[in-house]
Amino acid sequence: MKIYFCDGCNESVPLSDIQSGRVTTIKGKLFCSACLPPGVLEPARPNVSLSAPTSSGWGSRAFPWLVVLLLLALVLWQDRGLLFDAEGDPGSSAGRSEGGRAALVDDVDRLSAQMLQLDADVARQTREVTSVRADLEALRAADADHDRAATRLGEEIARLVELQVEAGSIVERVHLIDSRSESVQQRLAALSDAVAAHETALAMGLTASTQGAPSTDAPAPKKADAPDPVRVAEIESVRRLLLDEAPDLRYDAIERASLGRFTELTPELIQRTSDPDMFVRMYAMEVLADFGAEDAVDPLFAALDDGNATIRRSAAEALVRLLGYDPGYDYRGSPADRKRSVEAWRKWASER
Repeated sequence: MKIYFCDGCNESVPLSDIQSGRVTTIKGKLFCSACLPPGVLEPARPNVSLSAPTSSGWGSRAFPWLVVLLLLALVLWQDRGLLFDAEGDPGSSAGRSEGGRAALVDDVDRLSAQMLQLDADVARQTREVTSVRADLEALRAADADHDRAATRLGEEIARLVELQVEAGSIVERVHLIDSRSESVQQRLAALSDAVAAHETALAMGLTASTQGAPSTDAPAPKKADAPDPVRVAEIESVRRLLLDEAPDLRYDAIERASLGRFTELTPELIQRTSDPDMFVRMYAMEVLADFGAEDAVDPLFAALDDGNATIRRSAAEALVRLLGYDPGYDYRGSPADRKRSVEAWRKWASER
């Protein structure tokens, strides 16, 4: 425990008197209440090392105060010989004590100034942190606005895509209507040609009948059946449509060929068994089976190896109707099983 001495009477001063303020410091010297010169009263210097934490917070000043206390203890430890040299000369001891106390006070003042500078630095850094937090909040708000704007933009893009799909569907319908309108116009033109040809044939027949009645002595020669010009014109119209680029028109042409029993279009229908459109191919196979067109047997056998199971089933059904024989072909079987079944079916067709 350290002992302090009064600079007036050189008597020891308890630490409790220093802490309570009963000992006064004047120009770096300690004076007890008995030795205090009259009229020179000076308020006691606050003990920095033992004062309470200020408004800036104990947490922010704990480390500076600890440094101050450690330095104070080091200085007192170095000056302990000067403070506790009771056997030496009293005057020399008092001088050494006075010098040690002055050095101690200077160190305390210097450390207090450093502590104030540290408080200023902490305050400045606190302001900087507050500013950075404000900037971060502003950035978060801006990011939230950008996210909402991006969400709205995505919704608008989705609606535009839907509108584009609907517009494409409408355009396809318009093209289909135009194609069907063109088909109707072609049918009307073919019917007009057929009517004109029929009228010409009738006029030629009437002219021949007005030239005179045939002789009763000799039998009249038998006329060959003239082709119906209306049917001929309809067949030509359907033939052109079977070669059209639009699959819907080709499908309609196959339907017209089926309804009109235009067996003359069998070669064109056989070509449609390899049509790019799946439904056109299936319908052509069905109509060829209805016509009993045995010329379509080989193309139908080739369709049994198609990669589409629906096409294979349509070809098998058409072959069963044409040949009157079902070998048990499974259109859903493995490639090896289908190959064996097709080979047996071809062999039976060649030997019948």
